[in-house]
Amino acid sequence: AQLPLMKNPYVAAYVYGLMFGPMTLPCTGPIITGALLVGAGSAPMLGASLANFVAFGIGFGWPLALLPLIALPVQRRLVSWLGKHHQVLERASGLLLIAVGVFGIITELLPHFIPDFATDTPFWWAYWLVAAALIVGVAWQGVRGAKAVGG
Repeated sequence: AQLPLMKNPYVAAYVYGLMFGPMTLPCTGPIITGALLVGAGSAPMLGASLANFVAFGIGFGWPLALLPLIALPVQRRLVSWLGKHHQVLERASGLLLIAVGVFGIITELLPHFIPDFATDTPFWWAYWLVAAALIVGVAWQGVRGAKAVGG
């Protein structure tokens, strides 16, 4: 969306970033604080913590930096496709979140409460393969269903 009072696109982008920043602060604040506190003990730890923070920032911000570089017709097709398939993407993302949650429970929670609970079993590749197949299957059915309806 165009900002109404900004004629210069660079100023508009800067103001948009200023408005977007406070919205992401609840997510990034703990990471920034954690990076600085973990690294407060020594210079190598601080360097490692700041490297993790920079990696987080790049991962968090790459879509915001990449999308303006894509040509306008590609942007419109991408946004249109995402809009048409948002329910499919929501379902697939939900399944991925459930898979990650189950993985976290099995690898992080259960070993603390069940003595001798083995988490280094070779079945993890099968777990993630099944999770990926389920997510892709749900997404494929949703996209196919949207095409059949006329989307």
